[in-house]
Amino acid sequence: MMCHDEDLQDEFRAFYMVWNKEDRLPRVGHGYRDTAEREAMRLATAHPGYTFIVLEAVGKFRVGDRLPRGTTVCTQRELEPA
Repeated sequence: MMCHDEDLQDEFRAFYMVWNKEDRLPRVGHGYRDTAEREAMRLATAHPGYTFIVLEAVGKFRVGDRLPRGTTVCTQRELEPA
């Protein structure tokens, strides 16, 4: 399979984000789950009544310019060795 998005071929590193559905902030990525969990607890303590959720990034997708008809688009999972 030929992939036409070289950015997808870069190594993907999972990261974690703390999300507040009421405010949709903050927008900072954390490299470790425990760091994100501590930040979620800190924010919840600082903002009583709000819920902060730790999310894990599990993949990446990108669509660039219009691709020629018949072009195959790959996902990160398709690029990983079997």
